Amino acid sequence: MRRKQKNEKYLLPDIFLNRRQALRCIDHHRDQQNTIDLIDRIGPGGHYLNEDHTMRHFRKVWYPDLFDHTIYDDWQKQGAKRFEERLRKKTLKVMDHRPVPLPPEIIKELDKMEKHWE
Repeated sequence: MRRKQKNEKYLLPDIFLNRRQALRCIDHHRDQQNTIDLIDRIGPGGHYLNEDHTMRHFRKVWYPDLFDHTIYDDWQKQGAKRFEERLRKKTLKVMDHRPVPLPPEIIKELDKMEKHWE
């Protein structure tokens, strides 16, 4: 008898693979010459914690919301929700999402484009 698979398994890879927000942040900084200059100036073995640039940008880093980095005592006061519970809640939220249907003219255009894909 096959064991039933839980829906949560489908959302978990999102944490690791869906880095749109993180990549947006990287792309933003990739274009900044001062970031490259800072890396050249600090060099291997140095650190960036004392740099103004770091202080201006470190909060823009994206962290997956399923991993809780709260201090243990605060985590307990907030209900001590385990990873599995947070994953289940997020999975149900994603499964409830219903995108707005595309307008008929867009679908028609996509259908025309699809004929050229083969």
